[in-house]
Amino acid sequence: MKCLIRYSFYRHLGLSLCLVSGLATAQMDADPEANVFDLQGILGQAADPSFRQADPDYRMQFPQDHGLHPDFRNEWWYFTGHLEDEQQRAYGYQFTLFRLALDAEEATEGNDHSLSTSHWRGRHMYMAHLALSVPAEGRFIQEERFSRGAPGLAGAQVEPFSFWLYDWQLETLHTGSEPPWRLQLKGDGFALDLQLSNDAPGGKPRVLQGEQGYSRKGSAGASHYYSYPRLNTRGSLQLDGKTFPVKGNSWFDREWGSGALGAHQSGWDWFSVQLDDGRDLMWYQLRLKSGGIDTASNGVLIASDGSTQSLSSQDISAEPSRHWHAPDGRCYPVAWQLNLASESLQLEALMPNQAWSGAFRYWEGAAAVHGSANGRAYVELSGYPVVEQCPPLP
Repeated sequence: MKCLIRYSFYRHLGLSLCLVSGLATAQMDADPEANVFDLQGILGQAADPSFRQADPDYRMQFPQDHGLHPDFRNEWWYFTGHLEDEQQRAYGYQFTLFRLALDAEEATEGNDHSLSTSHWRGRHMYMAHLALSVPAEGRFIQEERFSRGAPGLAGAQVEPFSFWLYDWQLETLHTGSEPPWRLQLKGDGFALDLQLSNDAPGGKPRVLQGEQGYSRKGSAGASHYYSYPRLNTRGSLQLDGKTFPVKGNSWFDREWGSGALGAHQSGWDWFSVQLDDGRDLMWYQLRLKSGGIDTASNGVLIASDGSTQSLSSQDISAEPSRHWHAPDGRCYPVAWQLNLASESLQLEALMPNQAWSGAFRYWEGAAAVHGSANGRAYVELSGYPVVEQCPPLP
């Protein structure tokens, strides 16, 4: 495909993209790893002092914080969900919209639509990831899109609440910003049209992660972070030319900041767990290059009534119990043992091949939960290197 406009995307990563009709395709050279990055590459850079930093004294304001934070370096809106059709076949889905500021000075001068020089000049780049897991067939369908924000090709707004990249979009179903929301996603060979609500029974209120929404990532940085841990989900899935109803639960994460990981940290493992007894669990652990887990790792246990209990690295452990060697040479854990207090949970990926193979390399997939409680989970694994063989398990 001819490259009409060459754009240097997030220059310190050195990834060149061709923007063709607003869509971007990565330019790969002879070395297949030369322009490949872990998710950590965009979300895990050290804090950049030229951008605004997360503030422990900041108190979130809604609906404003659903929208854009252009004075921060990056932010994302993140859905993962478990669906089931009428034949009780399971599916997992992921939809993520990332905003990435290209320049701190320009990013804070206003939004993309206020530029006088050119409607196409953009201060922000957007990336969206859409994936569908079909465990019954061992199929992982993934699609990656890039776009500049101007002129309205991608972005977010507060009233009415919506965010989008082209025709991948979320919109509110009423005049406010809170759920119910409608998520419309059309990928290559599949499409999702879902309604998400946190109403009872089963739905959960918004949870501020960390310290009233201030999420520490160690000495290197922090972010602002909140979640809707359990959204009742209903709608339709179109797959292989057939459309059928689905229902289930979704998890929505919202986060923004200007730095995540330090030089001593190699990556992270993130777990969102929805248990059949009505409880939910979020845990992220920051892995150290020297081995072990950073004490800045953090999480929360959410009771069925929505009350929360903070978790530190002294309260919970997550140990891999099985690995999968991906075709690109990265070795990902696909089964884990989570231990907290008097509970022991075993997480098992619904299928191992849920690894992203586009410009950014990470593993994100649906898992089943068994042990002291049953349920379902989504797991994200970032910063895993290419290795000749998987490490031995304890």
